[in-house]
Amino acid sequence: MYGNVGLSTPRGSGTNGYVVRNLSFIRPRKDIQIESLDEAKANSSALANRKPNQEILDHEKKRQVELKCISLQQKLEEAGRSEKEIEGEIDAFRQSMLKSIDIVKDNKNIQEYQTHHLSQAKLSENEKMMRALGINSKDYVEGAAFDRDLQEQKKRERIAQREKEIEQRQKKLEEREHDLREREKKWETNRNKNENQRSIHRERDRRSMEKDTDKKYHNRREKK
Repeated sequence: MYGNVGLSTPRGSGTNGYVVRNLSFIRPRKDIQIESLDEAKANSSALANRKPNQEILDHEKKRQVELKCISLQQKLEEAGRSEKEIEGEIDAFRQSMLKSIDIVKDNKNIQEYQTHHLSQAKLSENEKMMRALGINSKDYVEGAAFDRDLQEQKKRERIAQREKEIEQRQKKLEEREHDLREREKKWETNRNKNENQRSIHRERDRRSMEKDTDKKYHNRREKK
């Protein structure tokens, strides 16, 4: 027999029961767990939304800076600079580069093995898309648009918020109208008060003029 296939007993088979092993045959594994389609989608979604490791990104950033520092050092050595001058310029260049350098400049320049850079670029792209669509990244939940109960709840909250805003605007309008009426009432009161005072002054002036006229008249009669 051949290929790991044999008989439990050679009796009645016309063979000697000897099995020749197939060295190229690979026995299939029985402990492999085949994930379902939903699990595969969930795992792929988790990998796509996985946040990058900041330590790895910082290490890559420092590595790029050091490569540029080495290149600058070689140029300064070729120019005949002293060691102190080279060290000073390299330190200043390193500090300025660490503050200004950006790792992810273009998604096209990122290699497939740079998974953390790809994750960071994907997050930046998603944030730009959310800002363009007016989506709040803090309140965003993936798949929430297809949850009818959640959408109905958000709709009720928006209606309640809108009614609250309308009520607040109406209240402010009423307060403004009340203030306006109070101002008009105060202005009318002051106007009446001023009018009364002017009337009193006019009456006083009239009486004073009458007294002066009478006095002049009596003086003239006495002179005659």
